[in-house]
Amino acid sequence: MGFCFRNRIYGESKLDILVGLEYLQLLLHKLTRGTIPVSYMLFGLIGSVGVVCNFLLADVFSHSFDLGFKSAQLTGALITIAINFTLNNHLTFRTARLRGARLLQGLGIFYLCCSIGLFAQVMVANGLRASGMNWAAATLAGIAIGSVWNYATGFLFVWQVRRRRAERLVDAYADAAAPLGARSLGN
Repeated sequence: MGFCFRNRIYGESKLDILVGLEYLQLLLHKLTRGTIPVSYMLFGLIGSVGVVCNFLLADVFSHSFDLGFKSAQLTGALITIAINFTLNNHLTFRTARLRGARLLQGLGIFYLCCSIGLFAQVMVANGLRASGMNWAAATLAGIAIGSVWNYATGFLFVWQVRRRRAERLVDAYADAAAPLGARSLGN
């Protein structure tokens, strides 16, 4: 037996893509049993979109605008950091979303954090490569170090997510998965 929905009489539906994203977050949290923060997984997914953007932008700046390799890479990276910030602000950290003057301040801090993360990524990858590790493994290790740094510093300094907020999220996920009669009331 299926559901039969009636036409809405009052207001607008609150079901949107972000509700779907919250459901996906709940599923990922349950699949990983909370061992990996879902926000880190989203941050990583957005970071992988950023890698693709960086490649495309560097190619466009290099070939279409005749920029040298270094200039094209730097310009692509700077634009990619802004894209990643925007996506993370709207998706990964949407409960702590920055607006107005705090948005610009957060973007500046994110640039600083990502610059340090990029430096660490390059140094780790170069060090591992120099010690004999193959190119792909060294690159992935550098990316892992950089992404953990960028996530941690963004979490703490850009969006300033407090531990209690994260604990409330875990409790909400636990309550949502509990049988209806076992859910905590009044929290």
